[in-house]
Amino acid sequence: VLAPGSRMLTYGAMSGEVMRVSGAQLIFQRLSVEGFHLTAWTNKASKEKIAEMWKYLIQGYSTGTLKPPRILAEYDLSQIQSAIHRVVKKTESGKVLLKLSST
Repeated sequence: VLAPGSRMLTYGAMSGEVMRVSGAQLIFQRLSVEGFHLTAWTNKASKEKIAEMWKYLIQGYSTGTLKPPRILAEYDLSQIQSAIHRVVKKTESGKVLLKLSST
C-alpha cells in the first residue's frame, strides 16, 4: 500500500510475473509507477554520480543498512544446465551464480 502521491520504483523483473496496478489507485491516489534499468542509468550518469552511488552502496553494506541478495547456489560453467534449471523453476528467492573460471 502506497501513501497518496507516492512513486513505486521497480527494479528486477526476472520472474516474468505481470505487475497488477489499479488504474483507480493511480488516478485517485496520484500514484506513479516507474521502472529502473541500471545499465541505461550508468550510460547516462556522470562519473561523479556513479562514484556517489558506489560510496552509498559500500557504506550501506559496511554498516548493515543494506543487505546483499540471498545466494542460492554457485555453479561451475560445466554445470550451466543445472544452473539454468534452478533459475527457471522459480521455487526459491535469491541469486544463482555461474562461475566462469576456477580461480
